[in-house]
Amino acid sequence: MQEFVKIITHARRLKSAVKSLDIEQLEEIKEKLELIIADRYEEIEEQKRENEEKLADIEAIKEIMARAEISVDEISGGVSGNGRKGKRAPRPPKYEIYTDAGKHITWTGQGRKPNVFIEQLDMGKSMDDFLIK
Repeated sequence: MQEFVKIITHARRLKSAVKSLDIEQLEEIKEKLELIIADRYEEIEEQKRENEEKLADIEAIKEIMARAEISVDEISGGVSGNGRKGKRAPRPPKYEIYTDAGKHITWTGQGRKPNVFIEQLDMGKSMDDFLIK
């Protein structure tokens, strides 16, 4: 596809590519391109009309909201666009352990288990031994 675009957008390449075609074939290609271009113009105009209608609707809604003294937050209930009320609070740690070096490590029980807990479990301990009370 990129090769086609390179050829059709470069005058000398295009001329070389269509050298073997006769006038009738070139006229047929021209008509097809003109139809494609006309369709594209229609699509652009349709998009413009839709955008204008949408902007008019938005303005009408803004006017209604201003008359009724309604804010966007009141309509959405104070909730952001994705339905959540913001970032949730971090989970409190559920397990804790002190290493031989005296380092205090906590874990919520979610995500990857820290290596110190894995080592202690391999030595025969239970996760219940590390529960924060």
